[in-house]
Amino acid sequence: MARDPWWLFAYWEVTERRQEEILRAIRRERLEPDKTVMRVYELAGPGREDRFFDIEISVMADNWYLEVGLPGRRWVVELGVRTRGGRFFAWVRSNEVMTPRYGISDEIDAEWSFPEDIFLKIFKAAGAWDGFQKSSNLTVSSS
Repeated sequence: MARDPWWLFAYWEVTERRQEEILRAIRRERLEPDKTVMRVYELAGPGREDRFFDIEISVMADNWYLEVGLPGRRWVVELGVRTRGGRFFAWVRSNEVMTPRYGISDEIDAEWSFPEDIFLKIFKAAGAWDGFQKSSNLTVSSS
């Protein structure tokens, strides 16, 4: 999941069966497991190549916040084992997510606007009403 323009949040559940399956595959190739890692892929746009980076994590972890630092990009995360030689074997793969772009949205959605009576109740509850009333000639009945 995208947490904000710069961070993702991932959570997972990997069965022991899947972990053993991957360890057997590593040993069949005469490789040695080294670290549990999250491989974070930035998915490329047209004319660009996918990039990735690894984050070493505890094998006991079941969730993680990932700082990606790039708004408006598409991401996929794999959790798995990196061998001593650097090969990566994935246990699980996330769905694709996109970090939101940074800044104020250009879209105006009337569904998010408050009716005037609710707005005034919130405005008054925030303690701003008295100061506003003194600086203007506006009077509104309180409900």
